[in-house]
Amino acid sequence: MIKRIFNIIRQDLTGALRDNMLLYVILAPIILAIGFRLFIPSMEGTVLTVAMDERIPAPIIEEFKTYMDVKLFSDEKEVRDRVMRVDDVPGIFLSEDGGYTVIAEGNEDPEIVEAATIVLQKIVTGSEGIEIAFNQLRDDRTYFREYVTMVLILLVALMSGWIEGFNIVEERATKAINAVSVSPTSLTEYMLSKMVFVMLHTVATVIIVSLILVGVDVSYVNLVIAMVFSVPIGILLGFVLGALTDNQISAMGIGKFFTPIFLTIPIVSIFVDKSWHWLFFIFPPYWMFVTLENIYMDTTPAAGFWLAGFITLVSGSILVFIIGKVLKRKLNLR
Repeated sequence: MIKRIFNIIRQDLTGALRDNMLLYVILAPIILAIGFRLFIPSMEGTVLTVAMDERIPAPIIEEFKTYMDVKLFSDEKEVRDRVMRVDDVPGIFLSEDGGYTVIAEGNEDPEIVEAATIVLQKIVTGSEGIEIAFNQLRDDRTYFREYVTMVLILLVALMSGWIEGFNIVEERATKAINAVSVSPTSLTEYMLSKMVFVMLHTVATVIIVSLILVGVDVSYVNLVIAMVFSVPIGILLGFVLGALTDNQISAMGIGKFFTPIFLTIPIVSIFVDKSWHWLFFIFPPYWMFVTLENIYMDTTPAAGFWLAGFITLVSGSILVFIIGKVLKRKLNLR
């Protein structure tokens, strides 16, 4: 049994590497991760910008310009409005008591705010009667890097299903499935081999994507466990493609229909208040996303890691069992 399963896995891998389209599907999440890593704002290679009250003495402003890009505004309100935009720009304004206040929205890189504060302290050191206060306008963070990582992980699971779906379609189109149907291989062994392939591909690719985007600051043991929980979600699309389509063109059409649904549900949940998240509870991709939230976020998800993972596994397995009945009739396997 194990030998038959791994023979099918080896054939799937060989077929995927020979097909240029499937090879691109394998590499696409990694390419996207590298692209996002290059463009996500960070301290390296970034010009620091600070919004300053133009009432601050000119010598201080001019010296500030030797350290970072300075944007001048007429009063405290304009400085605050500038700081509240989506980018990482702290602000400095002249307070009524003659001191200086450094303000931040709350989602900036801490090192950027610290740099502005240190520069201000350096410039005014030795001046009597000057006090520096630090205020944070909001406590929340954008978590942009974390959300990008989680969405790419969802995409990896989806792409793994695409690969297996196209392999099944190709086996049907070339009549290779006929050889499997007359062999000792059962439907259970066939489906299990597909799921193992999805698991191995997903785990390997997800680890690479996560290392590129967030480094080693997460639990990769929990990440691997989460991907094992998510295998039924990933393979579901593959079985749908294999059961409902007869060629790669129609498979691509079905895939394009299901992909936005798969990704949109968890992405929409990001922007919906937690009190309304019960609307997403019936969707397995949402629970996969919650499982990842427990790994990458320091917020309070809808459920803990193990509960969300268990719901992901069970809900996905139920759907795989249902589509497996259809797949059995299409493939004529025992």
